[in-house]
Amino acid sequence: MIHLLKTLHFKPISSSSSSFKWNSFRRNRSEWNKDSIYLGIETSCDDTGIAFLNKKGKVLGAALSSQFDIHNQFGGIKPTHAVRAHEKNFQPTLELAMERANLKDLNHLDGLGVTVGPGMSSCLAIGLERGKEISRKHSIPLFPINHLEGHSLMVRLPSQETKAEHQESQSINFPYLMVLVSGGHSQILLCKGVGDYFQLGGTFDDSLGETFDKTARLLGFSFEEGGRGLETLALEGDETIYPLPVPLIRQKVSCDLSFSGLKTATSLLISKVRANLSLLPEDSFHLKARSEAANIAASFQHTALNHVVKSTMTGLKYCRENLLVDPTCIVISGGVASNQKLRNMLQESAKANDISLHYPPKEYCTDNGIMIAWAVIESINAGIEGIMPSSSEFEALGVRSKWPLDPERREHLFGLVQSSIVSKKRRG
Repeated sequence: MIHLLKTLHFKPISSSSSSFKWNSFRRNRSEWNKDSIYLGIETSCDDTGIAFLNKKGKVLGAALSSQFDIHNQFGGIKPTHAVRAHEKNFQPTLELAMERANLKDLNHLDGLGVTVGPGMSSCLAIGLERGKEISRKHSIPLFPINHLEGHSLMVRLPSQETKAEHQESQSINFPYLMVLVSGGHSQILLCKGVGDYFQLGGTFDDSLGETFDKTARLLGFSFEEGGRGLETLALEGDETIYPLPVPLIRQKVSCDLSFSGLKTATSLLISKVRANLSLLPEDSFHLKARSEAANIAASFQHTALNHVVKSTMTGLKYCRENLLVDPTCIVISGGVASNQKLRNMLQESAKANDISLHYPPKEYCTDNGIMIAWAVIESINAGIEGIMPSSSEFEALGVRSKWPLDPERREHLFGLVQSSIVSKKRRG
């Protein structure tokens, strides 16, 4: 399980405090290769995630330092504050992950992975700098990992239950259809293998997670509560009370997504209802008018998620009929993959289309170091080599704020999108 460490209350735990007896665990290098250990480092946004996995995917130890206490006052992430928090928290988080993995030092690592993109460049740079330092010191290969691929492959982690409806874990084989929904990205892709993706659709504007978080703030939730607060509130509401516009309703066949219009319509609705109730600007909507806020939350959530499900099923049909590929299953990944209603709605549609649905445990949906270490193991199994610190490529390695899984991006696959929408900057 990932352990959350509040930034402002984080107390470093020295590895010397562990009751583990190192002498009984020391092995020579050839013996360690039989049970290789890999380090994963994640600093793409506001979480410092570090984890150690063995080559079979067993999580030996992991730690995650979150920054909610810092960013709550701003209602969003402040890059400069996030960078300083990463610099402050990296070493304590590493030490805690080492303690949980029963590692006294890093002398026996066989490789490490670092998120180098996409994400906030200044935050990514912290992780890459620390990763390079470890790689140089211990002469081990460094694997530059795409953050999105980390999410994409997480469901294949063999040590976790990933089957829908709490059935036993089973191997998730390629190719599978992936719904990648997070705070920064919303995409539907065909995952054909490690490093091999075909983008079927993406968002024209806001991501699903961003739309959830911004709507949650309009309802009176804090940055930390965000989309999870909205999801909980929606359970109390009636999704039929306030009908909201369906995104891309004119596009009969499309895998693409759009949430800005829905976000604007919901914002206008909230303003109207607040005015009718004579609420003051400082009044929290969901605290002062719980019933009305719950109805709006329920309507917003249903409309947004139904849009995702419809586009996903269009993608499944396209794979089967046009690409002549029958995906082994549908996978939900990214932070919004923890949304239970999304899981339920996709499960129902997947069952109707004779395909299974899979997703990581909720605690593994958000950013973490485990997914980065696992991506290293997946890369090695696929024959991909890391970068040695002695190479020129190592010194030239930098961060990539934008790094699509599908370089060709195959924009607007169906060619049915209105020109007014196409002209907008695509952020998918």
